[in-house]
Amino acid sequence: MRKTCMKIVWIALVTLLIVLLICGLYWLSQMPQDVPGQGAAPASQPAPVLRIGLVPERDIFNLHRRYRALMDYLSRKLGQPIALATSSSYEGVLQDLADKRIDGAFLGSLVTVLAMDRLDVTPLVRGDGKGKDTYSGLLIVRDDSPIREVEQLAGKSIGMVRTTTAANLFPIWLLSRHGLLHGADRRIVWVGTHDDVAAAVHGGQIAAGAIKDRRLEALLPRHPEWKFRRLAQSKFVPENTLVLRGDKAETWGPALRDLLLHMHEDEQGRQTLEQLGSARFVVTRPEEYAPIFDMVDQLGEHWHDVNIGGPPPRRPASIPAPTSRPTSQPCSLHVPGRTVQPDRLRSSAGELARAGQSAEK
Repeated sequence: MRKTCMKIVWIALVTLLIVLLICGLYWLSQMPQDVPGQGAAPASQPAPVLRIGLVPERDIFNLHRRYRALMDYLSRKLGQPIALATSSSYEGVLQDLADKRIDGAFLGSLVTVLAMDRLDVTPLVRGDGKGKDTYSGLLIVRDDSPIREVEQLAGKSIGMVRTTTAANLFPIWLLSRHGLLHGADRRIVWVGTHDDVAAAVHGGQIAAGAIKDRRLEALLPRHPEWKFRRLAQSKFVPENTLVLRGDKAETWGPALRDLLLHMHEDEQGRQTLEQLGSARFVVTRPEEYAPIFDMVDQLGEHWHDVNIGGPPPRRPASIPAPTSRPTSQPCSLHVPGRTVQPDRLRSSAGELARAGQSAEK
């Protein structure tokens, strides 16, 4: 009798559980479903990553570490994930911008001009290294070289660095002005970096070299025994600038610009800037690239000699053409502790990498 009662109780409990399960499933089936884009909570969706490109000119690991610190700072302040994407060349970073694999990049002045024209990017800000937010191109020879004038470079080897204002566009423009761009008078040696140019000129692999003035300034205090003489100097252009694609410039440009312009006002920002070698960020304006458009316009049909694919960048209407022919300008180089006059530049031997290409003087 007891067994029969227990059996009835178990059957009742199981039946009750089944009924409750069926009711629960029916209730769940009647709940409204979330449709993507219709009432879904924005917070449940991960924020899209903002990708910033970088082209290391030297010491890739150190440069990546310093810019990674900047990306981390911006991510924390904006509440927006920001990734750093490294490209092997300026051509590569332009293609990444065109393909929308990156949303912005830190670009040199010539590449910024190309990106403004071809990809409609917007320049935002650039680092100010303690009052130095611009640079110029120099054409240098050894101090003991018999070459005193640009005209004397006819038939001589000249070291250049691809896709740069200081060591590519400027020297090509200069040779064009002096009638040395074509024929037997032209002997261009392409080297890897600005440091390589200085090393190759000192080592005698090339008779002259084009180099960024601020890079040479960085070498001078460490290597006082090298001696160079300057033949010509370009006008000044903005240092490496953060640019954003047109669509991203509208959505993220104002917030990024404002944050970067004021990051020197807080301790964490100052520490990050110190890692970058900058004291602050300053606004970059399109009209500051006028010297580049001037040289491009003067080159005219000889733009292809710059060895950059595609048509020359077009001058924006907001940047008027000069009323007189652009010229190279003299200027003293300021080195910590001393001023080096333009006719005599000093740098040091050391074990800088050789140009890797030799040419007769």
